[in-house]
This record gives sequence, C-alpha cells and structure tokens, in this order.
Amino acid sequence: MTHTGTWQFMSAHLVKNSHPIHVVKDDLKSSLYVVLWTGLMFKKSYMSAVDQTQFIMQVFNADPLVGSGGSAKSNWLVARTDFPHDIFVGCKPLDNIVLELAQLFLHRYSVISPEAQETLL
Repeated sequence: MTHTGTWQFMSAHLVKNSHPIHVVKDDLKSSLYVVLWTGLMFKKSYMSAVDQTQFIMQVFNADPLVGSGGSAKSNWLVARTDFPHDIFVGCKPLDNIVLELAQLFLHRYSVISPEAQETLL
C-alpha cells in the first residue's frame, strides 16, 4: 500500500482502499481532520476525557494497515456517532465548521438503498 501524507489526516477513502485514486476531494477532506484534531488537542471540549480519548484513538490512531482508521472515519462522517452537536466549549464557529465540513463530505460514504437508486434513474 503506497499512500503519501500523514494517514491520520487522510480521507477515509484513501485509508480504506489499497490502491485509491487520490483526488482533490481527498485533500479537502483532510482539512476537516486537521481542523478537528487540532481543536480536540488544543480547545476545551464538551466531551468527557474518556470519550475524547476513545474518539481520537478510533478515528485518528487506528491501524492504517487493516483499514480500521478509514472505517472509523467513514462511519463517523455518516452517523457522527459518539460526537456531540456542541463540541468545543465557547467556540461555536469551530463547532460549525467541523459539523458543516462533515456534512459536506459524508456523501462519499453514504450508502444509497436500491429503492432510492431507482428513483434517481
């Protein structure tokens, strides 16, 4: 597997796939992970220390060789499980940018049901 960059900040698509095609969307998604990680490291969060540590371990520090980081990233983007709507204490603009970027990028990982696919045709 040959990937370039800091895998913790790579898009879920790049981490999950062994021979992905790297496109501009992947670099844009990286910006979300850089902003989110930086906020979690340096801003006070509404998340408990245990929840925050667990989230960081699952999304940023999972094993890239088995693709678990990519799965955790894509699962978080789609469901935003274990993540509050208000993330950072006293920093609503940072909350907004993280949540809006996540909303923007989740479409790459959303599964469309066969019924919904038929309505698109």
